[in-house]
Amino acid sequence: STGSKMAATTISQAVGELIKNGVVHNATAKHSATLIFLHGLGDTGHGWGYSLKEIKQPHLKVVCPTAAIMPVTINGGYRMPSWYVRHSSLIPIPAKSHSDIPALLVRTRSEQ
Repeated sequence: STGSKMAATTISQAVGELIKNGVVHNATAKHSATLIFLHGLGDTGHGWGYSLKEIKQPHLKVVCPTAAIMPVTINGGYRMPSWYVRHSSLIPIPAKSHSDIPALLVRTRSEQ
C-alpha cells in the first residue's frame, strides 16, 4: 500500500541520515555478518568506529551511527547526541509499595 511504502521510505531516510553522520567499515573478505554499535549519551559513532575497526574480523561489516543532537533534560537541557530523552534517573516508589521493592527492581532492570 502507499502508506507502508511511505513509512518504509521515511525509515530508510532516517537510517541513512544516522549512518551518514556515523562510521561504516565494510567487510574486507566475504561479508557474512554486520555489527551495529550504538554509542552512549553524548558520544558519536566516530567515538567508537575507529576502535572497532582495529578489532573487527575481515567478514564483519561495522556500522556505528551517530544519534541526533537534542536537549537532554537530565543534563540540564544541554544539547548532545542522544538516542532518546531521559527525563530522570530516579524511580518513584509509592509509599505503600515498600514491601514490593524487589519486584520493582526486577521490573526496572528488565525495562532498561
